[in-house]
Amino acid sequence: MESIVTVDDVPENIRLLAGILGAAGYKVRPASNGSRALATIMKEPPDLILLDIMMPGMDGYEVCRQLKQDPLTKEIPVIFLSALDEAMDKVKAFQAGGVDYLTKPFHEKEVLARIDHQLTIRKQKNEITRAKELLNNILDASIDGIMAFRPVTDPAGRIRDFTLLVANPTAMAYFSCPRPGDNAHGTQPDRSVPLFSSCFPELFQSDMFHELVAVVQHGQVLNREFFYDTPACSAWLAITAVRLTDGFTATLRDITKEKALETNLKRQAHIDGLTGLSNRRYFDEFYALEFKRCLRENQPLTVIFIDVDYFKLYNDTYGHQKGDECLIRLGQAFKTCIKRPGDILARYGGEEFVAVLSGTDLSGGEHLAGTIQDHVHTLGIEHQNSKIKPFITVSMGLSSTIPTRGMKMEKLIETADRALYKAKQNGRNRYEVSLL
Repeated sequence: MESIVTVDDVPENIRLLAGILGAAGYKVRPASNGSRALATIMKEPPDLILLDIMMPGMDGYEVCRQLKQDPLTKEIPVIFLSALDEAMDKVKAFQAGGVDYLTKPFHEKEVLARIDHQLTIRKQKNEITRAKELLNNILDASIDGIMAFRPVTDPAGRIRDFTLLVANPTAMAYFSCPRPGDNAHGTQPDRSVPLFSSCFPELFQSDMFHELVAVVQHGQVLNREFFYDTPACSAWLAITAVRLTDGFTATLRDITKEKALETNLKRQAHIDGLTGLSNRRYFDEFYALEFKRCLRENQPLTVIFIDVDYFKLYNDTYGHQKGDECLIRLGQAFKTCIKRPGDILARYGGEEFVAVLSGTDLSGGEHLAGTIQDHVHTLGIEHQNSKIKPFITVSMGLSSTIPTRGMKMEKLIETADRALYKAKQNGRNRYEVSLL
């Protein structure tokens, strides 16, 4: 049962209202003056107050002002009662915080209609408040950052920035801005309202700002991953932005762990499981990119194939376990010779390795081949059944070119492979050069 406090210093009016409201199913609590009214209301706040204006001592205006200053009672609707019907009296009532005004003598149907209307509004406000609280709880509990923005436009209607309307705690962790308040409703910048340009200065200067403008203007959905590195945040983030009325809403998810896993998986996909060097797949990808880059920049590109001499005999003599250990030691020795970050060494297959040297000419390639051979000799890995030396040796074939338009990238690989074959034919434990 909804509760109504009636405040009037005339007993007849109190009885009349009690009869009307009681018959309509309301719980009525009367008060004969302002002080008693405040005490009654504070003890048990009602759903609505009918408040007479002209009373001895504290008048209705002052009672209403005090109610509106107290957080406990400020949302309770107050309908003023008065025999006064002047416009200024009504204005004064509304200025004090009243929501409606009834003129004496009362008309039952009008009293009930106005009360029902205000209680309906109060119920709707309470439902909206509860919905907001629920939404805020959901937003605050979300592991994703959730934000809403409204555009800031210039006189010509062009979007120049966005104001931040809503941001949950997860989103706030990504940038250093005050949390937006309830006054963030205008389309013009306000110093109290955080701007996209101040919260995300790096993104404001990037293409993403223009993509967000397209979200608002054309209804496009933005799905993008990006690395965000600022004093407040250093992480890989995934953003999804969709249009919402005249602005947009965006979710941000920290995908740093997923990116690290993805990078690790890609790395594993490019790594030879035995030697830890790059594998054939990565070599193919890297070589294609470097060939195109050297073509574009008119730079030399050198390829060296390396093959372990009589490795099958080594496996037959010492076993496959020792054979694996031999390949691992050789791979590490080759790697120490190739020091430039732009070069790679890969296991091409079996006992064959390949080096790609970007920006290195033929003489540089020959120097590296000699260095590799010296390192292998220094290792001194025993190989009693080798037909060359009592230790492991390698044969190498190299070729170098400055890529030109129309040249097939496979040609350099084929030429270096021919040079390797020539080294084997000429006695092994050496390198040979073949030119395109």
